[in-house]
Amino acid sequence: MPEPSVKRTPIDRSSTLRAFATSRDEAGVRVREQHDAIRLQLISRNGRSEQLATEVAKFLKRNSLLAPLEGGVLNGLSIFATGPLEYWVLADRGLATEAATVFQESVAESASVFDQSESRRTFLLSGRHVLDVLAKAVPIDLRSQAFPAPGAAHSMIAHIPVLIVRRPEPATCEILVPRSYASSFVEWLEEAAMEHGCAVVPD
Repeated sequence: MPEPSVKRTPIDRSSTLRAFATSRDEAGVRVREQHDAIRLQLISRNGRSEQLATEVAKFLKRNSLLAPLEGGVLNGLSIFATGPLEYWVLADRGLATEAATVFQESVAESASVFDQSESRRTFLLSGRHVLDVLAKAVPIDLRSQAFPAPGAAHSMIAHIPVLIVRRPEPATCEILVPRSYASSFVEWLEEAAMEHGCAVVPD
């Protein structure tokens, strides 16, 4: 009988990242591909943008609306204002699944919800040189003065459309990449992070 096929991720297929990986303590960049995560895109219904913004703030227990690029975290969900009519919701599955369901019910009248969990590959980058590596290709200002943490923004990396998420933890970013571009992103990361040392962290 033929051997069962083993599902390999872009990082698994990357001989360069494996060959040049340093120890986690020494690496300037650590990369982990996140699996089994919730990724929801919210688009405001016609004429309901203010209602959606209010409902998001209410869910996050905020007194003010989310500003552009800004995010908030509650009950395991991270919610980001990524455009005038758009929000993204990120969470790990498990306990956050229930919170995601409650949130979707709360915005059902004001937003169309698109589950992008399977259409995006998610890479968590951390380490003291993460911003140095991203600055080689990202055309937006990644400094904390311009890009809040938590926060998220659409951008490009080596002509690849991505959603960049700044996490509250120091020097930690989450990169959402369309599945068809995931291998190309990993190839770019191989070269961009090599000078600082890169460690692959298991999910």
